[in-house]
Amino acid sequence: MDEISLINDHAHALGVAVPTVERRLVPDEPANVSGVYWGTDPGLVVLHGARLDAHTWNGVLLRLGVPAVAYDLPGHGHSRHLAPDEYTVSTMAGILAHAIRHDVLQDFTLVGHSLGAMVSIALAARHQLPVKRLVLLDATPHGLGGLPGDPVIPIQHVGTLDELVDAVHAEAPGRDRQSLLRGVSRNVRERSDGLVEWRWDPRFRDSAQLRRTEKFEVWKSLASLDVPITLIRGDRSKLVTNAMTEEFLQFVPQATVEVAPQSGHNVHTDAAAWMAAWLSALPEM
Repeated sequence: MDEISLINDHAHALGVAVPTVERRLVPDEPANVSGVYWGTDPGLVVLHGARLDAHTWNGVLLRLGVPAVAYDLPGHGHSRHLAPDEYTVSTMAGILAHAIRHDVLQDFTLVGHSLGAMVSIALAARHQLPVKRLVLLDATPHGLGGLPGDPVIPIQHVGTLDELVDAVHAEAPGRDRQSLLRGVSRNVRERSDGLVEWRWDPRFRDSAQLRRTEKFEVWKSLASLDVPITLIRGDRSKLVTNAMTEEFLQFVPQATVEVAPQSGHNVHTDAAAWMAAWLSALPEM
């Protein structure tokens, strides 16, 4: 089943209106970025985290029902792969800035999860884009590129669909397997040998040290912003601690913090209904 049909089936399952949605590519350099476009004239841009794709936002955007664009980060989903030394926050932000200028013609709210949150900070601070609000999902610059001493967890890149779903389920045992199956099936492609492989570039994982060296610059970018900033933590997540949150607020005292209920690190999938309701309550949404 193609990705748009999967979205329509998801809409029927939720009992919401079937959206006007399409997959498009910003073809010219330096972008070659692919996105899922919800309606026309988007006022909301959303960015996923590492090893995910634009469809991780489907549950939120179906419930929200506003024009939006969800991009695949470079090296993820249907966007082009980069050279290994290009998987930096700075380079990815520059590529996405080109795509946003092509697609978004008004002031917009920018929401980023995990790595997408770090790229969002760079986008808002360095590229003169009309960002009117920045929302960071379960991410502060503390964790950029992983924390020193973090174990390297092997990730199965090729296998049967069931094997890849099982591997994700082992990392997130609290998630419903059927929802994981839906998400994984959109983020893999079939090989000639009948197995499937993730769409994200396996070389991306080997570039974490590059992003780790960018922490200071991302903190500086965050401090330079003068737009409303909200950090949303998952109440079950262990990736953004109380100490990190306190330091974040010392660095950007104008920011606010929200806690998403019954949510781990993937706030927008674990608490999609809550996330959609929170966004819909914003005065400018």
